[in-house]
Amino acid sequence: TSAAVLAGDLALVWADDTVTETALPAHARHRIRAIWRSMRTEMVAGQYLDLHGQATGGSSAARAIRTACLKSALYSVERPLAIGAALA
Repeated sequence: TSAAVLAGDLALVWADDTVTETALPAHARHRIRAIWRSMRTEMVAGQYLDLHGQATGGSSAARAIRTACLKSALYSVERPLAIGAALA
């Protein structure tokens, strides 16, 4: 629903605020923010591919894998691990 989309948008804004306002170690600040920007972009791209596929009825194994990679693998696993490594 529209309310769910707006709630997700608000959560993304709050997350951006948290990353921007958190006192990060100087050695990690630039790297973490770059990873965050990539993760945010990938997540939105994955959401778009998912919605577009539903709206058009278009589906293929390659598209499903790409969407899952953007929406799940990068956003939930790879990028958070990279942020943790940048903090180490």
